[in-house]
Amino acid sequence: MANQKSLPKRDGTVFFPPLPAKLPLKNKTFSQPKTLNYQLKMATEAQIAANRLNSQKSTGPRTDAGKAIVSRNAEKHTKLSRTLLVSSQSNQESSSEFKTLCDEYYESLDPVGPIEEMLVDRIVSAVWRMRRAHHVESGEIAMNLQISDRYNPLPILLQAADENNREDILPALDKTVRGCEFILERLNDVRAAVQRDGRLTSLTYNNFNRAFRNHAKSLTDPLSKKVFPLEINLAKIDPDILQEHQKGLLDLLDQQIQYFEEIMANRRSDPDPGTRARQDAAMLPGGHTLERILRYETVLERQIFNSMAQLEKLQSRRLSKCG
Repeated sequence: MANQKSLPKRDGTVFFPPLPAKLPLKNKTFSQPKTLNYQLKMATEAQIAANRLNSQKSTGPRTDAGKAIVSRNAEKHTKLSRTLLVSSQSNQESSSEFKTLCDEYYESLDPVGPIEEMLVDRIVSAVWRMRRAHHVESGEIAMNLQISDRYNPLPILLQAADENNREDILPALDKTVRGCEFILERLNDVRAAVQRDGRLTSLTYNNFNRAFRNHAKSLTDPLSKKVFPLEINLAKIDPDILQEHQKGLLDLLDQQIQYFEEIMANRRSDPDPGTRARQDAAMLPGGHTLERILRYETVLERQIFNSMAQLEKLQSRRLSKCG
């Protein structure tokens, strides 16, 4: 049994038959099964430079036979792309990019015969799927970032204002982009109402104040002095006075809007630690998705290296026969 022979299989691996159930272990030694380690020969810098120089001199096939080969290769690439490329209304993979990839690998690996071409097709398919996995990872991260951007701290902050009876919650709101957006939305609502009504009505003011749980005195106090009571008869007021009042009110609102727009721009460029932590965490796909991507890439890498090893073996055998 020490001289146990291995049986080669068609795929290039080595199969060792199972050992008998009972073995005389005394004074016997057994060698471990040997595995084949394929090592791909890397091109040298001189070879790479020579290949580039030769590719610049190439003008494509000139004979009818050469043109026929190129035509058959293009037909093969088209058939392969029909079964491999994703084509839907929401996602359309590029057939031109796939053709370029096929041409590059066919030119680099130079297959001869259907078996070698089949192995190159397997390599190309695996490389294309690897690129697709990278797109999946990028899409997952983009979705995570969108979810992080939609994080809304307003309910927590507004509830805290009610519970703590704080006089002004603006310093807490303007620390986040979403808080600044909320403030700007409310200010723009008031500005639109003043533009429409010509004045700040008590209804508009009360709605604005309630939006901040009556805890935004730095915003509401300046506006409270410009509220027109409902009992005032506007017909008795000089139109010029009303127009001047409206202009002053709009100027005040524009100043407040500009102030919080600048704060929001600063928050976007330099987010608070909580926002920055959520964005950093979103840059890594979720555990289940990441596990699926890694398993998929492992399978593809194994397919690429196995196909390369088998292709090298076939080409070496073919070249040795020619030599």
